[in-house]
Amino acid sequence: MTLLISIGGRKRSYFRTKNAIYWSSAVAECRHDGKALWTKLSVLHRPPTVASTSGHSVDDFAEFFVKKVADIRSATSNAPAAMIAFRQTPPFSHFYQVSEKEVYDQLSKMASKSCYSWTKYT
Repeated sequence: MTLLISIGGRKRSYFRTKNAIYWSSAVAECRHDGKALWTKLSVLHRPPTVASTSGHSVDDFAEFFVKKVADIRSATSNAPAAMIAFRQTPPFSHFYQVSEKEVYDQLSKMASKSCYSWTKYT
C-alpha cells in the first residue's frame, strides 16, 4: 500500500510541477500583453463546458448492455460446461521481504499492459 501511495504521490507531484511550468510560461509569454494574459487566465474562472452528447441516454446505454448479456446467455445456453482441469501446485507458503525500490523497479520494467497466457500454465 505504501508503494502505491508513493507512486501516486510522485505522479501527483509530477503533474503539479507540469501545471506550474505551464502557467509560468503562459504568464511569461503574455507579460507585455494584458489582453492576452486575461484571455489565458479567464479560462480558470469559467466552469468547464459541457461535452456534447451523442444522442444516447443513460437508459439507452443500460438497455444495450442488458440486451447484449441476454443475447450472449441465449447463444451459450446449450454449450457444454467448461472443463476445468485441476492440477497439483506447490504450496505458496514462503514469503521474503522486499524493498519498495525492488517492487517499483520490477513494476517499472513491465509493459503497461501485460498478460500471461493461460495455456502457459496448463
